[in-house]
Amino acid sequence: MNTTITVNTSRATIDPQGIGSDEDAEFIAEIILDAVRAEWPDADVTAVGNGGRTGGRDADGTDISADVQRVVNEAFEAACAAA
Repeated sequence: MNTTITVNTSRATIDPQGIGSDEDAEFIAEIILDAVRAEWPDADVTAVGNGGRTGGRDADGTDISADVQRVVNEAFEAACAAA
């Protein structure tokens, strides 16, 4: 079993107030996904939309959702600062 990760990159999650542009939201989503892929280079990373959940399981089946959320949050903060 591979490490599998899902990341909610919906506009409602990235920009819930709707104050940014579509381009800003896409930019932030790509930075988040790049950060997750850098942290887990061999993982199957899937972007999900509304109703999706950010989380994951490693190759042993261990829940790594808290670690995934930490990486996502750090990447989100960095992306917002850069946008």
